[in-house]
Amino acid sequence: MISARRRRGAATSLWPVLASVVLLLAGCTTESAPPEQPPPASIIATVTVPPSSGITITAEQLSNSDPCGLLDSQVLSKFGDAEIEIDFRFTGCNGEISSPAGDQVRISVGFDFDLSSLSMAPSIRHGVTVYRDGDPNWCRRSIVVSPAAAINLAVAADAESTRCQVADAVLDAMLPQLRQGQLTPANHPPNSLAKLDACRLLNHTETHEVPGIDRTQVYPGYNGHHCTWGKETVSDPHVYVAFNRSFPPEAKSTGAVATTIAGRPAVVDPFAGGENDSYRTLPDCNVEFAYRPLDRPSGVRTVELVHVGVSFDGPEKARCELATALATKVAERLPS
Repeated sequence: MISARRRRGAATSLWPVLASVVLLLAGCTTESAPPEQPPPASIIATVTVPPSSGITITAEQLSNSDPCGLLDSQVLSKFGDAEIEIDFRFTGCNGEISSPAGDQVRISVGFDFDLSSLSMAPSIRHGVTVYRDGDPNWCRRSIVVSPAAAINLAVAADAESTRCQVADAVLDAMLPQLRQGQLTPANHPPNSLAKLDACRLLNHTETHEVPGIDRTQVYPGYNGHHCTWGKETVSDPHVYVAFNRSFPPEAKSTGAVATTIAGRPAVVDPFAGGENDSYRTLPDCNVEFAYRPLDRPSGVRTVELVHVGVSFDGPEKARCELATALATKVAERLPS
């Protein structure tokens, strides 16, 4: 629009300029536009061992099931006072036992793309192939459902002799479900983060704003609950979006700032990075914001959380401004 403050004769002087612009644009049409950057390729971890024999459940069943349905409270109670609690992951569940002797036992069961340990050896238990390892601190058992789906069970205990005793008791209780193909369905509400795909909340043009990022790779997490663009290491520039369950965000660490993202309580938390003899951790900035409250029978106030972070060499202000901008885009794309 031409300002009303311009002289009346100024309008006629625009025509030679416009004509020059038209000629200039016409001359540019012979040049081809730069090619659009192709989207990155998805890199998904796969199990390097054969699927377990003797089970009938499918990977699709597993992805839609409740991991707490694989922990039997009556079995845990045989070893002491027992509690079962949801994990921070949507695909995990935890148990805790206090034995009469005062020993503490911690149980974790979760679903993932691959095994919890690369050194697991197969064995047959009640007709099912079970993978186990020799970790000195945990007793681990895994069931391979498909090349990209596994059930991982781990037990830690003060008394070393108790670990595998509890692990095998928990395993024996869940095997009938796996053999019969009967899993407890997950009960997430329609607007839960558990039903979303983190990789769909940002596009590769937006994530490529991170300086030095590898534009050819993206790493989806199991069930879509986290996603990393760029190389999935702390030493390389990357962007990540992750969902979990925890307490409402608080600015506890040095430099963390409480704020809001699209009207939601949030914290912006920069990290200066570091290095040791083996590798270097790049500086990053993480933004976490609350999405929805969880209805907990225990009354503990917890929420579904979204984490958006960037990692690259650069000023803290630039890192956190980019992380905040990306987190805002993510928040605006979530179901209301």
